Amino acid sequence: MEVDQKAKFSKLKSSFLYVLVGGLIISALISVSAILIGEFNEVIQRALGTTITLVISSLIVLAIMSADKHNTLGKSIILTTILGVVIVNMLISSLGIWGILSGDALLNAYSVYMLLIGTAFAVTGALRLQIAGNKTLTALSYASVGFVAVFSLSVLPWILVDDSSNFVALYYRVVAALSILASTLFVVTAIIQRVALGQQPTKVKKAPAPGGIVAIYVVTGVIVLWVWLGGFVSFTSSAARVDQPAQTEYEYQEPKYETEYTPNR
Repeated sequence: MEVDQKAKFSKLKSSFLYVLVGGLIISALISVSAILIGEFNEVIQRALGTTITLVISSLIVLAIMSADKHNTLGKSIILTTILGVVIVNMLISSLGIWGILSGDALLNAYSVYMLLIGTAFAVTGALRLQIAGNKTLTALSYASVGFVAVFSLSVLPWILVDDSSNFVALYYRVVAALSILASTLFVVTAIIQRVALGQQPTKVKKAPAPGGIVAIYVVTGVIVLWVWLGGFVSFTSSAARVDQPAQTEYEYQEPKYETEYTPNR
C-alpha cells in the first residue's frame, strides 16, 4: 500500500513538472515571437521579464522536487510552504511585471512570503519537540504552535498597511506581548524536552533528512532570518514613533504693550 502511494505521488510530481515545462515553453515562444515580429519596446521587456521569472521559479521547483527523495511534500510544513510560495510568486511577480500590481503590493507580497516561511519553520520546530507518550510536552508544543500562529496573524495587518501611523500604541504592545509569550513558551518547551530526553534517551528516533533538503532549509532559513531581523527593527521603530507623546506646537507671540503717548507741554 505504501509503495502504491509513493508511486502515485511520484506520478503527480511528474505531471506537475510537465505542466510547468509546458507553460515555460509557451511563455518562451510568445517572447521570441514578440521579439522577432515587433520592436524592442516595453511590451517586449515585460515578456522577457515574465519568461525569466518563470525560468527561475521552475528551477527552484525542480530543485525542491529533486531533493524530496522521501516524498515529504504535503507532509513537511516547511517544504510545502516554500513550494507554495514559489508557485504563488510566479503569478504575483508576473502581475507586477505587467503593471497590474504596484511595487508596494509586490513588496507586501514578498513580506508575507517571508512571514509564512518563518512561521512554518517555527511551527515545525515546536512540533518536533514532542516525545511519544509525554502529554506535558505535547500540550506545550501545541500551545507554542498556537501562540506562533496568533503572533503571525497579528503582524499581518502591519505588513499589508502601508502607513504604520494608522495603528495605535496598544496594537504594538499586544504584538510585542505575543512575541514574548511565543518565544518564552518555545524555549521552555525545548528545555523540558532536553530534560525528558536525559531521562529517556531512547524515546526519539528520527531519520535524517536528505542532503538536498537540508541545503534548501539552510539557504531559505538564512534569508528568512535576515528578513525577520529587518522587520523586527522596522516594527520597533514604528512602535517607538507611535508611542511617543504628541508634541504640542506652540506659536510664539510677541507681547503687546499698550503705551499712552503724552505730548510734552
